[in-house]
Amino acid sequence: MKSLYFLISLLLTSLIFSYTNLAHANNKHALDKQINEIVIKHKIPSIAYAIIEPGKPQYIKVIGNANQKQALQATTSTQYRIGSVSKLFVGIAALQLIEQNKLSFDDTLKTLLPDLEYHNPWADSHPIKLIHLLENTAGWREISLSEFAYSNNPPMSLEQVLAVNPDSRTSRWPAGTRHAYTNTASTVVALIIEKVTGVAFESYVEEHILKPLAMENTTYEGFESEALATGYRKHKPVDYKHILMKPAGAISSTITDMAKLLTLFIKKDSTILSNDMLSRMGFSHSTNVGKFDAGYGITNSARFYKGVKYRGHDGSLPGWMTEFVYSPKFNAGFVLLQNSDNARAIREIGFAISKSLEKYTDTNAHKPSPIPAALMEQSGYYQYINPRFQNRYFLERLSAFNKLHITPDGASFKQVFPPGWQRSLTLNGESDWQNSHGNVVMKQGVDPIEGLVFHYGDRVFKPVSALNACADKLILFIWLILLLGMCFYSIIWPIQVKRKKLTNQFAISLRKNVSSAALSSLLFLVLLGLGLAEPIARLGTLSIFSIGILFSSLMMLVTSALTLRCLYLVKSKLTHKTFFIFSMIFISLQSIIVIYLAWHGAIGLRTWA
Repeated sequence: MKSLYFLISLLLTSLIFSYTNLAHANNKHALDKQINEIVIKHKIPSIAYAIIEPGKPQYIKVIGNANQKQALQATTSTQYRIGSVSKLFVGIAALQLIEQNKLSFDDTLKTLLPDLEYHNPWADSHPIKLIHLLENTAGWREISLSEFAYSNNPPMSLEQVLAVNPDSRTSRWPAGTRHAYTNTASTVVALIIEKVTGVAFESYVEEHILKPLAMENTTYEGFESEALATGYRKHKPVDYKHILMKPAGAISSTITDMAKLLTLFIKKDSTILSNDMLSRMGFSHSTNVGKFDAGYGITNSARFYKGVKYRGHDGSLPGWMTEFVYSPKFNAGFVLLQNSDNARAIREIGFAISKSLEKYTDTNAHKPSPIPAALMEQSGYYQYINPRFQNRYFLERLSAFNKLHITPDGASFKQVFPPGWQRSLTLNGESDWQNSHGNVVMKQGVDPIEGLVFHYGDRVFKPVSALNACADKLILFIWLILLLGMCFYSIIWPIQVKRKKLTNQFAISLRKNVSSAALSSLLFLVLLGLGLAEPIARLGTLSIFSIGILFSSLMMLVTSALTLRCLYLVKSKLTHKTFFIFSMIFISLQSIIVIYLAWHGAIGLRTWA
């Protein structure tokens, strides 16, 4: 009888196991079909993805071609460029040395690299430390477009690389107060690792990270590999780009190797780094709001999918995109490798996979804290004050304002312009704000320069007036309408002169000046728009676009000044004042625009510098 019970139990267990595997296979088949439809819709050459979920075998799949022209199918051995996901290796290497007491989070940059050129106006009170470099809180701006465009072939030493543009290493605010992502920080950390270990950074990574993890097809020299796929930008193949700051983004890898790295972070395998250090990568702790799970950690950022928080990093190069996402809490994650820089495609695929993992995520309601009346007084407009690209802030500022509305039931935080982005928040504790999944995404802090601020993810917001938040959009809108009208009228009035319907020389002179101001502004906007469509290629080098932006911005300044002078000279000599009034309004608004551009360094802007 016991034998019969045993056989029945064994049979039932086998049936349940088989059913579970069949259901898992069916789910993956449906997901593969959905991803394949996205690939076809966006005409993506190929996508390689690895998925890890609790109690299931690791799942790896590759769809599409490594090379479209040759119809060469991508496989699990195909290498993809992973871009900024390479920074994870910088963080791991630094933490290994910290565990060995060869480095410390509190080591100052001045001590570690005394010969490195950088500028920190707050050096006495806020010296730059290793932790600030690892978490991108040194206050440095992002590297210039010319550095992005730089071809590092043959490769230079890290000292030579960092000598290309030392001006980018100027702290814009006290270290340890605000985050600002930059490729320079990881490259400086790589140089520190070289100085401490006495070996080249890439050699250190190979010996102490890649070999122990058996990542045999991962390299910084992907251009030498026949296994490297071809990258595509707007469906056209791109040449291999020898990036300047290799530690920050030069790795090429396969989906099989990246799945091994994913396993390390999800399972917290202590093969190369302790569990504590792997956990430490997953939150920020170097700003004045303390530990922040939604902040940029040690070369590691928060990744949110429908409000569910993961950790990881993304990567992008012309022709390539990568998404590396993991959650030790849910024991799940995924990697996407794409030989196309179609952001919409990889985002849709990421959401499709994250949806398949929803059953493992915590969706329970989280009890909010009561909101005191004093906290509701913080409702108002806020502006983010930690731009990554300082020389683009004259554009970003238009979308830099959010509105915070706090009620007894919770808060909404939404973008003013363009409208659409909005998050609902509830209070967690005294001043922390959480999303619907209980993840703290916004913390209150005190900035040494601005005072009260909110840290939302990796952005820092200061309170501003409603006028400050809305006036620039209103001025810009009215100016653009008048600009288009003046440009159109610049075609009309010469015809009127030719037909002798316009004979007053003062009126003609005014129209010439206004048309010059309007057309120079239009030229600036057109060149800027075309340049930003391909910023590295068109603005990172001397080109018709970059030179055109320089001269057209100067023309805006000169023609606006000349038109103001002309308005003053002819105001009493015109019989009809209608055009004069419109011209006065237009040129007054344009003068505000010019002053704004000059304030942000955009007049005479050398985008290639």
